[in-house]
Amino acid sequence: MRFHRVFIANRGEIAFRIYKTLKRLKIKAVGLCIQDEKSAGFLSLCSEKYVLPENSIAAYLNIEAVLSAAKQTSCD
Repeated sequence: MRFHRVFIANRGEIAFRIYKTLKRLKIKAVGLCIQDEKSAGFLSLCSEKYVLPENSIAAYLNIEAVLSAAKQTSCD
């Protein structure tokens, strides 16, 4: 199975490594962020980004919202 779109629900250095690998493999990356992080460096390599409605770091722990975002962005 070949991946075409990958949802990255991570931030920081790990996210950069994942994004760079996906870019090298020509796979689109969808990054996850909150409103305050829309211009963060870890999103710079993404094909697109999904902004969570809740604007707090705790939003990343809302598994239902994260999975819903992955589905809404049609990620593999």
